[in-house]
This record gives sequence, structure tokens and C-alpha cells, in this order.
Amino acid sequence: MSPNQHFDFVSGPPSAKTEKSDSAESNKCNSGKSTATLSEQSDKSKNCNNLECRDIHDSLDFDNAVQLTGYGLFHYRLVAVCALCLLNNGLQNGLAAYVFPAAQCDLHLTSAEIGYLNVAFLVGGVCSSFLWGAIADLIGRRRVLLYTLLISSACTLAGALQQHYIGLCVCRFFNGFLTGAAGSITFNYVSEFHAPQHRSKSVCYSGVFYTSAWLLLPVLSFLILPIPAARLGGVSAWRLFLAVVAVPECLAGVCLIFLPESPKYAAEKDRDKALRILSDMYAENRRCDAGEFPVKHLRAESTDIYDIEEAMDVVCVGKVKRLLGEMLTQIRKIFQRPLVYMTALISFIMFCNMFGYFGLGLWLPELFMRFEQFEERFPNKSASVQYLASMNFVKNATCVPEFNAKLFRTTLSIGVSSLLGNIVSGWLSGRLSLKVIPFVTMFVGGVSSGIIYWLNSAWQNLAVACIFQTVMATANITLGGVVVELFPTKVAGIALCLTLFVGRVSGMLSNLMFGLLMDKQAAIPIFTVSAMLLIGTVFCLFIPNSNAANKNASSARNKLTEVIRKQSISVAVIVAGNDKQIV
Repeated sequence: MSPNQHFDFVSGPPSAKTEKSDSAESNKCNSGKSTATLSEQSDKSKNCNNLECRDIHDSLDFDNAVQLTGYGLFHYRLVAVCALCLLNNGLQNGLAAYVFPAAQCDLHLTSAEIGYLNVAFLVGGVCSSFLWGAIADLIGRRRVLLYTLLISSACTLAGALQQHYIGLCVCRFFNGFLTGAAGSITFNYVSEFHAPQHRSKSVCYSGVFYTSAWLLLPVLSFLILPIPAARLGGVSAWRLFLAVVAVPECLAGVCLIFLPESPKYAAEKDRDKALRILSDMYAENRRCDAGEFPVKHLRAESTDIYDIEEAMDVVCVGKVKRLLGEMLTQIRKIFQRPLVYMTALISFIMFCNMFGYFGLGLWLPELFMRFEQFEERFPNKSASVQYLASMNFVKNATCVPEFNAKLFRTTLSIGVSSLLGNIVSGWLSGRLSLKVIPFVTMFVGGVSSGIIYWLNSAWQNLAVACIFQTVMATANITLGGVVVELFPTKVAGIALCLTLFVGRVSGMLSNLMFGLLMDKQAAIPIFTVSAMLLIGTVFCLFIPNSNAANKNASSARNKLTEVIRKQSISVAVIVAGNDKQIV
């Protein structure tokens, strides 16, 4: 590699024309102009056809270029497909509470086996947490989503055909293994089609569709599961339920065929390909020809020391071995400075969040049922949570699923409140600092979870459950947006998967604690959740603002670039000296 080539690796082509163009662009677009000014220029470039007008944005970095594509039909189509991905993720995570009790008599399941089916799904998600993030950072977000959704749909249909508990357990494991991709990569995928100021907001609004699944599940259960097998030709209703759940999975996978790869990810690999994607987005949003896109060249956004190491370390190895090596490299990056601090901080906050969200949150319906049964047996009396936890209630032993109208309304109430919370957080995310929404929601969750211990009626439990589930779901989705906002594109996928991995482990630990102690010492798990959430609240104060993080990253990149340029000049002097000696 020649000195000039080394210099080009950092600063681009060395031609005088390009340098002049870049200098002119820097004077025009980067001399203190605001985002509003850039938008006005975008509108101006849309309405004029002469070459001079088009050349205003001839060369831009990705963030400014994606802003010029506007927001229109393409983004609506993108959000619709990602909505199906997240809806499927919510359905897979919540269907166990409805399907397995209905399948209990058909497959002769014991309570322990139903618990193992739930654990199989969670273990599958834990096992794949690192895998999908690393692969998505290496081969692209779209390909991972497409393949996992289609295969998961096949596994769901296979589960509907199982005649034995073991087969269903294997299918649930692979559902959890594959669903982990949609649960994490979708947020990266949808956010990377948006301008910087809209990325966090797009993640929060996307969470609405995940929450919508918790509204759809009780409705589907109410409509499908009570249907007798005789009306379905001898097929059990729970099998039809699983077949219906597989539909959005398959549909989302098929729709992804017609969407491009994330342009932000493509810009890291091939800027020409990214430019073509942005041109197509511009054409679809503006309803014009792709050739009218005013940006003709994407400038390199940054120079990363890891990129230089990878570029200098080119070896020929087997495809599988190379993939595993690159996965380990991606994981190693987020545990090195300066990202290790952010990795530890967000992972711990997610641990606290999901300790309550997937711990106490999954036990609230059981607690509501105990209040209902107590009030039916002892009208006009009240009971504490500790007293209800110690009571043994006889459950329905028939094989006909029963749907309590009050439980149906309760589930819908919690789902609606969570949905509204996601919508409000999406509206606020573009107006508040990154740390505000996680801090407020985690604090409210910690206080409301502690209050649960002193409840003495079903309506009080419902009110607190709505508050708790709303703030926990909002905090969970918002933390995903924080990861997407603060981590570099090349490691954002693996970083998000790491935080979800830590969260799923905490959810399993919390469920284990509730299962062992809820019937004996209910105060211990309830107040442990409250304490964990309040501790997580304190750590939310240390979440940096995206502007500060970007400023620090920019400063580090500038220093690195300057060092490399100096090294390039030194190499050029040495080479020139050697040339003179040879002559």
C-alpha cells in the first residue's frame, strides 16, 4: 500500500477536483447552518431542474443525505412491514398464557410441563441473543429478519401439528431462538432509514405494534379457543390458534423481500449501494425519478481504529470460521473503550427493567385471579396480598377452556394503557433528553411495584397493574432506542442483543424467585422488584445525551484522523528518502 493510498483510506480520493468539491461543500453545508436550513434547501432542490441547483448537495454524509429523502410512501411501507415483525414478536412472547392451558388436556400436560414449555422459549431467546446481533452487523439487517421470520413461521405451524409434549417443546425452543432476531434487529432496521432526529422517535413508535399484540391475543383467544373440536373437523382450537399466529410471521417475511437493506448499514459497506437505496427512497417519497436525487456522492462519516485494523488484517479462511471470528470481533468491540462504559450502563438498566417487567408483570394476572376468587367466596371483605398468596384455590379441572369476562376486560385494559404509553413516549422522545423517559418510567415502576404489597381489592390491583405495565413497557422500548442512538452503526445490533440477553436472564431469575417465594413470602419478591427498579432509576441519570456522545465520538475521530495523516506523511518522507538512496 502506497502512502497516498493510505491517506486516501482516511480522507477519500486525492484528486484536486474532489478536494475542491469537498471544500466547496463544506463551505456551503457545514458553516453553521441549522437543520431547518437544510430542509429548506431540500425543498428548493426539489422544485428546480438545472444542474447548478442540484449541485448544492452533490456530496453529503449519510445523515444529511437521508434527511433529503423526505418522509412519505416508502416510510409508510417500511413501518407497516416492521409493524408485522414486532406484532409477531409480541404474539410469540405472550401466546403461552392462552395456548398451553387450552392444550393441557389434549396433550395431557402437567403444570410442570407447561412451565418447561415457557422455559424452552426463553432459553431459545437467550441462546440466540448474541448470535443475531453479530450476524446482522456482518451480513445485514434485512437478510436476518427475512430468514428468521420465514423459518419461525414454519416452526409455529409445526408446533400446531405436534401430538406430544416433547415435539411442542422443541418447536417452542426454535421459536424463541428465531424470534429473538425480530425482537432486536427490527429496531435497528427501522431506525436506520430515518434522519438522526427521528431515529429514537421511530423506535418508540414501533414499540406500539409490539404492545398491540397484547391487545390482539385476548381477542383471538376469546374468538378461537372456545370453539369445540367438532366444529373444526376434529382439530383442537389451540392448533388453529397457532396457525393463525403464524400468518403475520410469514407475511412479514414475504414483504421484506420487497424492501432494501438498511441504507445506514449499506453506507458502512458500500457507499454506492447506499446511494442507490437513498435515491429509490427519494423517488418513492417525492414521486419522481431516482436520478433527481440531489446527492451524487456519499462522504465517509468516520474513521474507526477498528476499521483500520480489519482492513490491514486480511486473511483467507473458511467462511464459517471467518464468520465466527468476525462475531467475536464485534462482541469484543463493545467491551473495549470507549464503548465498555455504555455497554455496562445500559445492560444493567435493562437488567433492572426486565427483572420487573418479565417477573412481577407476568404474575399480575395470577394475582388478579386470586383477588377475584376471594371476592366471589367472601363478598364485602378485603384481603392482603400476603394472605392471598398463602391461600390455595381450586382451579378448573375440565378440558373446556373458560374465559372470564372480567379477566378479558382486565387484559384489554392493561393492553390499552400500555399502548397509550408507547404513543406518548414516541411523541415525547423527540422533545426530551434521552435519559428523561427511562428515568421517569423506571421510578414510577419502582414505586407502583412496592405499592402492590398493600393492595386489598381487585380494582386496586387493576389500577396499579395498568400503571406498572405501561411504564415498564415504555421503559423497555425506550431503552432500545437509547442503544440505537448511542452505539455506532457497526455494533448497534450486537449491543442491542447484549442488553436483551441480560434482560432475558434477569426475567428468568425473577420468575424463578416468584415461583419459589410467592406462595410463602410474597413480600420478598415484590420488594426485591421495587428495589431493583429504583436502583435502575438512579443509573438512568448517567445516560449521556446523544449530542454529547456524538461530540465525543467526533473529537476522537478527528484526533485519530490527524494521527493517521501524520503517519502517512512520515511514511511518504521515508519512502522518498529510500527512493533517493536507490537512485
